[in-house]
Amino acid sequence: MIRACVKETTFIEPEVRITSIFRVHPFTFTEGYRYLTAFIRDLNEAVIGIRTSDDVLVPTSSSSLLRLLDILTGWLNDFPQGNSGEEDGDDPAFRQWHSMLHKNLSSLLEDLLRPEFYPAIVELSAYLIDSFGRPEENDYGVGNEASFLIFLMCLYRIGFLENDDKKAIVLRVFDRYLKLSRTLQQMYHMRPAIVAQFAIDDYHFMPYVWGSAQLIENRANLVPESYADRTTVEKFAKDYLVFDAIHYIFQIKKGEFHEHSQELWNITAIHTWDRMNRGLLRMYEAEVLQKFSVVRRFRFGALFSFERRDDVPQEGGYVTDEDSDLND
Repeated sequence: MIRACVKETTFIEPEVRITSIFRVHPFTFTEGYRYLTAFIRDLNEAVIGIRTSDDVLVPTSSSSLLRLLDILTGWLNDFPQGNSGEEDGDDPAFRQWHSMLHKNLSSLLEDLLRPEFYPAIVELSAYLIDSFGRPEENDYGVGNEASFLIFLMCLYRIGFLENDDKKAIVLRVFDRYLKLSRTLQQMYHMRPAIVAQFAIDDYHFMPYVWGSAQLIENRANLVPESYADRTTVEKFAKDYLVFDAIHYIFQIKKGEFHEHSQELWNITAIHTWDRMNRGLLRMYEAEVLQKFSVVRRFRFGALFSFERRDDVPQEGGYVTDEDSDLND
């Protein structure tokens, strides 16, 4: 992945560029798509065979991100649930929490970053604020999760995060982000942003990708069908992101696993974690990054760019804003 020199980069307020379904395919030919998918795969490789409970190096930058997430978690005490426990309600307390985040974005990022990275705050702010659901709809989905990945990818591109951070990004920072997101979902009864028949999870996708990578050649002789067993899930939830994710599902959903999580149940038929991992990486691109319902809210700037890759000719499928026949 090409790093972005902060001094030589013109940062802009990120804006929506995928304004119609016809722009989804061109998105796959952009620099932003290439950098994001490469970042996801690099992190995937970094955690193969490593448990969440293992002692991993947590560099200074990753530690700073953990402190930021701890601050956001602490704010939950200031905005307790306000809708009297009504499920799927429009909770004003979440709007207040989100407003607090919006008001403090710049100061939070200034505390996180060294001064030489301050010019990038205008772009980083957009991805951080988009990482925690939409207060106007009181919902959360894989698009919000993707925004947090874009936020992390941008931090890597400017050099705030380094190669030594990769394990900690997944097993500490992303894990902490998951815990905060799940608390928001439960505390404020957030709706799934998208209800898809073949979704593997109402809210998240990456725990299954990186969690399956962790389990490749695992020492406990666990196989994909193991996560259908509640006792096994509880035993290994602290060791593997995928078991942790399914443990969360068992907590929030009632009934038989094969009924409320049919796609996850179907995946248990896969024999190896390696095959499951490769399939989930492809599925993430197809069902998240190439779905208009998800990417239509993505915002693009200099770090996560909608510019065509240099190696893709115009006839290769990329279109520009000037292609009026594709405009809304």
